[in-house]
Amino acid sequence: MGLRKRKPARGQVLVLFAMLIPVIVLFFLFALGLASLLDARAHAADALSVATRAGARQVEYAAYGQPGMQFSTPVLTETVRTVFSDSLALRTAGLADTPAQIAAGSEIVLGYGSPASPWTSPFLAGRPHPHPTVAARAHVPIRVWMFDLTVSIVSETEVK
Repeated sequence: MGLRKRKPARGQVLVLFAMLIPVIVLFFLFALGLASLLDARAHAADALSVATRAGARQVEYAAYGQPGMQFSTPVLTETVRTVFSDSLALRTAGLADTPAQIAAGSEIVLGYGSPASPWTSPFLAGRPHPHPTVAARAHVPIRVWMFDLTVSIVSETEVK
């Protein structure tokens, strides 16, 4: 009498699949939540970069535009916050706060850099800017399932 391989009982296979299904579902939900987080972060980063570009364009027009036009830092700050808020408002999915509240809490700095005296950003150390630079940092609260996470986003745009 030789040893024969036994097939697993039908019930054992069903129990194995019954145990794997919740694991697969949890993995899928985790992947979906991570994708949602990354999507909201990417949208907020894009909105902040659009806002700093708008601020840099305003600095460029004030510096090289019409004669006698003076540049105003409060106007720049308001422009960057307004554009950031409006850009965030285009798609609010995943945000845990209103776009206006997120924009109001953002930090905006104008650095007066030149080739002779580069400006170093307070947000990204060790990165000198040889031109005037509009820099902004925003703390964006994102809601994924029942969790609220806050990501910091930095954008810097040089005026050339």
